[in-house]
Amino acid sequence: MNNPGIIFKRTLWDSRMGIIGWGVGIGLITMLIVALFPTITEFEGFAQMMENPIYKALLGEAADAAAFLTPEGFIAIYVVAFTPLYLAIYLVMLGLNVTAGEEERGTIDLLMSTPTPRWQVIVEKFLAIVVTTLLILGINFALGLVGLLITPEMTVSPIRLAEGSLAMLPISALMAGLALLLGTVTRSRGAAGGIAGGIIIASYMITTLSEVATEALGPVKPFSFFTYHHSIQIMREGILWGDFVLLSVITAVLVGLGIFFFQQRDLAV
Repeated sequence: MNNPGIIFKRTLWDSRMGIIGWGVGIGLITMLIVALFPTITEFEGFAQMMENPIYKALLGEAADAAAFLTPEGFIAIYVVAFTPLYLAIYLVMLGLNVTAGEEERGTIDLLMSTPTPRWQVIVEKFLAIVVTTLLILGINFALGLVGLLITPEMTVSPIRLAEGSLAMLPISALMAGLALLLGTVTRSRGAAGGIAGGIIIASYMITTLSEVATEALGPVKPFSFFTYHHSIQIMREGILWGDFVLLSVITAVLVGLGIFFFQQRDLAV
């Protein structure tokens, strides 16, 4: 291995503005959601709306009226369930840039002119994406904590809020890993981004719509990765380590396949 950590550090440094921008942006949304809990839950008929079939189709198992009226359930529905979807936009872009972005910019030949092995390039870049995601979620947690402090009605433990933030890491990293693999296979950021976006949306819709179309979508629900991101259960019980490990293993497989295909082909320079 040559110059271990150089690519990791550079990739992380290049992501610094994204970390700040996305972290603060998503964190402010989280803080606002937490602060609005007392106001929103006072609206008459809001709990009944949660039972509406259309709303259930959008939220799936998160459309739990009883949970919604609790601080933990409210955060689970509007923060833990949705934040990975917001982040997907940025993380897919980062995943695509690992190989496809370098090839389209014509910088892959410069990178490969060093004695750095191809597998090391992908591993270090992806580890930087994981750390980037963790830092964004850390900022999100910090601003969410501010929301808790200024909202007495929010009786959520800071530890549980931290667990909810950490629990979003594996599914977020998985989406970046998916984009990395597709970018490596297609060599096109546009094509890979479109396919990755379609898979992410399809996965989310399969998981949520299966709550109202059990017979049609129930059999394919286990193949949707959002099925293993139980936001309400996470905020009630803490990190579900079985799901956490499963999503992490799937991510590792996606990255491993990306390395395999990257090793096997010629580069577009």
